[in-house]
Amino acid sequence: MNSGRPSWSRQTISPSRSTTRWHHAQVGCVPFHGAAWLRPVYLGLLVPHIVLAALVVPLALTTIYRAWRGHFDRHRRLARVTPPIWLYVSVSGVLVYVLLYDARSLSRRLCC
Repeated sequence: MNSGRPSWSRQTISPSRSTTRWHHAQVGCVPFHGAAWLRPVYLGLLVPHIVLAALVVPLALTTIYRAWRGHFDRHRRLARVTPPIWLYVSVSGVLVYVLLYDARSLSRRLCC
Protein backbone atom coordinates (compact mmCIF):
# COMPACT_ATOMS: atom_id res chain seq x y z
CA MET A 1 0.00 0.00 0.00
CA ASN A 2 1.45 3.33 -1.07
CA SER A 3 0.62 6.17 1.32
CA GLY A 4 2.06 8.83 -0.97
CA ARG A 5 5.07 9.29 1.29
CA PRO A 6 8.65 8.56 0.19
CA SER A 7 9.94 5.11 1.17
CA TRP A 8 12.50 6.55 3.61
CA SER A 9 9.70 8.16 5.66
CA ARG A 10 8.12 4.75 6.37
CA GLN A 11 11.10 3.64 8.43
CA THR A 12 10.65 2.76 12.08
CA ILE A 13 11.02 5.81 14.31
CA SER A 14 12.98 5.34 17.51
CA PRO A 15 11.66 6.91 20.75
CA SER A 16 14.47 9.49 20.78
CA ARG A 17 13.68 10.51 17.19
CA SER A 18 9.99 10.83 17.92
CA THR A 19 10.58 12.94 21.03
CA THR A 20 12.92 15.15 19.03
CA ARG A 21 10.27 15.55 16.33
CA TRP A 22 7.61 16.30 18.97
CA HIS A 23 9.87 18.91 20.59
CA HIS A 24 10.53 20.65 17.25
CA ALA A 25 6.83 20.57 16.42
CA GLN A 26 6.03 22.28 19.74
CA VAL A 27 8.99 24.67 20.04
CA GLY A 28 10.33 25.07 16.50
CA CYS A 29 13.97 25.83 15.80
CA VAL A 30 15.81 27.55 18.62
CA PRO A 31 18.87 29.51 17.46
CA PHE A 32 21.91 29.81 19.72
CA HIS A 33 21.79 33.21 21.45
CA GLY A 34 24.82 32.90 23.68
CA ALA A 35 28.09 34.79 23.55
CA ALA A 36 30.15 34.35 20.38
CA TRP A 37 32.95 32.61 22.27
CA LEU A 38 30.48 29.97 23.56
CA ARG A 39 29.24 29.00 20.08
CA PRO A 40 32.25 26.75 19.23
CA VAL A 41 31.86 25.06 22.63
CA TYR A 42 28.15 24.53 21.94
CA LEU A 43 28.75 23.12 18.45
CA GLY A 44 31.69 21.03 19.70
CA LEU A 45 29.32 19.32 22.14
CA LEU A 46 26.28 19.21 19.84
CA VAL A 47 27.77 17.49 16.79
CA PRO A 48 29.29 14.46 18.60
CA HIS A 49 26.17 14.31 20.81
CA ILE A 50 23.93 13.91 17.74
CA VAL A 51 26.17 11.33 16.08
CA LEU A 52 26.67 9.25 19.22
CA ALA A 53 23.02 9.52 20.27
CA ALA A 54 22.06 7.89 16.99
CA LEU A 55 24.49 5.04 17.71
CA VAL A 56 23.97 4.45 21.43
CA VAL A 57 20.54 2.77 21.31
CA PRO A 58 21.47 0.10 18.74
CA LEU A 59 24.82 -0.33 20.49
CA ALA A 60 23.17 -0.88 23.89
CA LEU A 61 20.56 -3.24 22.45
CA THR A 62 23.25 -5.26 20.66
CA THR A 63 25.29 -5.44 23.88
CA ILE A 64 22.28 -6.72 25.83
CA TYR A 65 21.33 -9.16 23.07
CA ARG A 66 24.82 -10.67 22.95
CA ALA A 67 24.83 -11.22 26.72
CA TRP A 68 21.33 -12.69 26.61
CA ARG A 69 22.31 -15.14 23.87
CA GLY A 70 25.46 -16.17 25.78
CA HIS A 71 27.99 -14.63 23.36
CA PHE A 72 30.01 -13.21 26.24
CA ASP A 73 33.27 -12.71 24.34
CA ARG A 74 31.48 -10.49 21.78
CA HIS A 75 29.39 -8.90 24.56
CA ARG A 76 32.49 -7.86 26.52
CA ARG A 77 33.97 -6.06 23.50
CA LEU A 78 30.89 -3.90 23.12
CA ALA A 79 30.31 -3.56 26.86
CA ARG A 80 33.67 -1.81 27.20
CA VAL A 81 32.62 1.06 24.93
CA THR A 82 28.84 1.25 25.40
CA PRO A 83 28.69 2.78 28.94
CA PRO A 84 31.22 5.59 28.22
CA ILE A 85 29.35 6.51 25.02
CA TRP A 86 26.01 6.43 26.84
CA LEU A 87 27.45 8.60 29.63
CA TYR A 88 28.84 11.13 27.13
CA VAL A 89 25.48 11.34 25.35
CA SER A 90 23.65 11.81 28.66
CA VAL A 91 25.96 14.50 30.04
CA SER A 92 26.41 16.32 26.72
CA GLY A 93 22.62 16.40 26.25
CA VAL A 94 22.22 18.28 29.53
CA LEU A 95 25.09 20.63 28.68
CA VAL A 96 23.69 21.33 25.20
CA TYR A 97 20.31 22.12 26.78
CA VAL A 98 21.89 24.50 29.30
CA LEU A 99 23.97 26.21 26.62
CA LEU A 100 20.99 26.56 24.29
CA TYR A 101 18.37 27.78 26.75
CA ASP A 102 20.51 29.48 29.39
CA ALA A 103 23.58 30.64 27.42
CA ARG A 104 22.93 34.38 27.84
CA SER A 105 22.82 34.26 31.62
CA LEU A 106 25.66 31.72 31.68
CA SER A 107 27.94 33.98 29.63
CA ARG A 108 27.10 36.96 31.87
CA ARG A 109 27.99 34.95 34.99
CA LEU A 110 31.28 33.73 33.49
CA CYS A 111 32.40 37.06 32.05
CA CYS A 112 31.60 39.52 34.80
